[in-house]
Amino acid sequence: MKIIINEKDMHNIKDNYRLKELLKYFIDIFNDSWGENRDYKVTGGYIVLIEDTKDLSMLNDMYIDIKEDIAELVYYVKEDNAQEFYVALFIMNDDFNIVVAIPNKFTNGNIINQVTDNIEN
Repeated sequence: MKIIINEKDMHNIKDNYRLKELLKYFIDIFNDSWGENRDYKVTGGYIVLIEDTKDLSMLNDMYIDIKEDIAELVYYVKEDNAQEFYVALFIMNDDFNIVVAIPNKFTNGNIINQVTDNIEN
């Protein structure tokens, strides 16, 4: 699992231009709301990039259950290299937001059924 707080944290995301652009959009909002040097554990405003199935259980530690919880927004992202992602915004309370980026192979019906927008070709 990768925690992304600022744009510099996205250097490992390669060959996924659309995903990077969407995550940058959220980072810009978080930076405007809480500042670039925020304590993300206190204020929220960060992105979790799921990298394997073990990461899904770690979401429970963040009080997110992707099998049950309803996201505020869910984007489906399809890259030119055929990789697919779901990017979901969870609003935990008035001032604490988390974005979860999940490769298609780790998603479930709950997230897929909540898609509000598609980003592809």
